[in-house]
Amino acid sequence: MPSSIDGRDGDDESNVHVARRGPASQVQVPEPMNHEWIWIEDGQFNNQKTSARIIGLNLKHMWLDAWDSWKDVSYEHRLTLFERFKCYFQWEEKWNTDILRYWEKCIAGKFPDLLNRVRMDTKEAARIQGFQVGDDFSVLEDFKPSWIRSET
Repeated sequence: MPSSIDGRDGDDESNVHVARRGPASQVQVPEPMNHEWIWIEDGQFNNQKTSARIIGLNLKHMWLDAWDSWKDVSYEHRLTLFERFKCYFQWEEKWNTDILRYWEKCIAGKFPDLLNRVRMDTKEAARIQGFQVGDDFSVLEDFKPSWIRSET
């Protein structure tokens, strides 16, 4: 059964729901007739919080490799992530280039924030279990989220 998305990413969108399954939460894909209309307005998505939330959740759900930065994500994986984004929204054809460009900017910006949050949460979990982290991040391996792969 879906549950409301929590506000951990700083985006509070109570009308978006998450399905709990697999290695990470996945936002339920709406029926095509219910895809929300989006466009670029004032240099961002008109529904920035919802779009950013979907991008972040899809990124976690579709984390396919041991990526350290957005530059590490292959073209094929980027395309897969964008195709998934398109399952939630619709837009006029004239917006194709702008939507893709801004999606790329948004996901590239979310990447370091997401990894930083994972590092902080993982360090805290290790600390609570009595581990000294310091500069040795290898002790964090057992505390990382299941959706983060260490190797391909």
